[in-house]
Amino acid sequence: EALRILPQALDLAAKAGHRREEAALLRMSAQLNLQLHRLDEAVAAARRAVRSCEDGSDGAAPERLGSVRALVDALQANEQAKEAVQVLEDERDRCSGADDQRGEAVALLVMVGLHLERGAHQDAIWAVEDAQALFEECGDKAGEGAALQMLAEVHLSAKDFDAALDAASRAEPFLRSAGERRAQLGVQLVALQAQELKLSGMKVEPTAMKFRQGVLKACQMAKDVVDVAERLAEPLLLAPALCMASRISRTAMRFADATKAA
Repeated sequence: EALRILPQALDLAAKAGHRREEAALLRMSAQLNLQLHRLDEAVAAARRAVRSCEDGSDGAAPERLGSVRALVDALQANEQAKEAVQVLEDERDRCSGADDQRGEAVALLVMVGLHLERGAHQDAIWAVEDAQALFEECGDKAGEGAALQMLAEVHLSAKDFDAALDAASRAEPFLRSAGERRAQLGVQLVALQAQELKLSGMKVEPTAMKFRQGVLKACQMAKDVVDVAERLAEPLLLAPALCMASRISRTAMRFADATKAA
């Protein structure tokens, strides 16, 4: 039904010269076509969305970035990974030429997902670090926090748990100062997952002070994350937090049993 009425809405937006509304409708069309597995139609709609944002005088920069993301998603779903990379590289070059540091940084962050899909963790790290530097140059604290959160996720996927914890701890103050409470909770979840996985790789030894400290730290982190998720009433974030807290609680119980047995 939505796809049936979209052409009429698009026609009205185009005739009125509302480029941003047109881009938003085209992104909606791309998303709906993806859900229906109409991949060629999704790619075509996303391409039109990018073209509709070419007039920078209409405040189109955020819309263009959203449209570029939609096009990359559609190309990946259509197994056109090389073209998806080229789209992002072209967008980064365009933003660099226009001195659009935020746009260039966002293009780099979107590219991180493509690097991770092919297992290129170092390329992903370099892209995130470049994005963070660009956000820093333009004074975008929330952007810096988002970049550091993504860096934590990259390290987590590479099973470098200490590096993930370090990046997450650096991200949190930026997100807090920018008032991004939901994003702050997200990075706390990443840190909790890193701590849980780090513990899972250790032997449960009652005399191991490092393991004991790790368990205590994980328990406190889990409590903090659950408390924040409950205050924000975020069920989609509360559920994984409760699951991780439950697993960490069981690890703490095993440690307590081992200590008693010793």
